[in-house]
Formats: sequence, structure tokens, C-alpha cells
Amino acid sequence: MLRFAALALAFATPVAITVATPAHAADVKTIRCLEDGLDSNARALLDRDLQKNLENAGKAQSYSPELIAAIQKAAQACRAKYGWSDKATESAIFYTVPRLGWSMAARYARTKGLNPDAFVSRVKALSDDELANGTSEEVLTKLATASVEAGEINADTAALGGALYGLLTMQAKAYIDFAGS
Repeated sequence: MLRFAALALAFATPVAITVATPAHAADVKTIRCLEDGLDSNARALLDRDLQKNLENAGKAQSYSPELIAAIQKAAQACRAKYGWSDKATESAIFYTVPRLGWSMAARYARTKGLNPDAFVSRVKALSDDELANGTSEEVLTKLATASVEAGEINADTAALGGALYGLLTMQAKAYIDFAGS
């Protein structure tokens, strides 16, 4: 699975700005602001870094300083435009990274013999409570166990499968967290 703590430290922490924020939930219609704020160079960096991380699934993960800066800049602009809280800003980042990176991750998974559509279907079948806790060890273990039992992953592809589930569940959980922030 992707290292969520590393991702949080890399992208979200420096975005925190001590300003008064509204006491209402973030409008989910604005969650794609961050995506819209990333140019083609930032998207290429994301694909490059994410592929490197998928190639090293289960090991230390990292993102380039240029990508981190681009995401932080876009996140700060969205925060200013829509009055997002710290939690909404962090959730938008956790939503956007897997959303933009999924097509590359799916292509990479196929080169390793995995069917990314099966992973998507399994995550979509989770209950609302499971999605809200999607990055928990319990939920990720449930998903991985089902994939092993279905013959979708094996010892050679388990780390990559976990990373794919990590991306999908992180995006789903981030959407829920954004809506509730």
C-alpha cells in the first residue's frame, strides 16, 4: 500500500495556514479545483512519481519537490478561493492525487498482469462505513484477502495490489472527508 503518512507529510502539512475558516462543510462541487489548478507539467510529474512509487510498492515512497510545490500552490489557491479548512484542503489533495494518477496506475497494473477493473469493482462494493475507513488496515486486508481468494493477486503482485487498493480507498475516503470538513 502507498505510505499515507509520507503522502500527508509531503503534500498537506505545509499547506496549513492559520487563518479563520468558515464553520460550514466544504462544497463537494469545489473538490476538483485542485485538479483544475495543476498544469500538464505537474500532471507529468505526478505520473512519473506515482509510477516510481508503484514500482517500489511496499517500500519507501517519495514525491519530487517540484510536484509537492505545484500541488501546494494549487491547494493554497483553492483554499483562498473557496475558504477551505485545513481538513478540506488535505482531503482535496488526497482525492486529487489518486484521481489524476489512476489511469497511469491502471496501465502499469495491466503490464504486471493485474486487472485494475477488478480492484475498482471491489472498492465500489464496500459499504459506506468501510469507505469512510477505507485506508484502515482492516478494510485493506479485507480487499486484499478477497483478491487473493479470487486469484487476482499473488505473492509477486501483492504489494502492487495493495498500492492500487490504497489509491482507490484513499480517493473514496478523501471525498467523504472533504464533504464532512
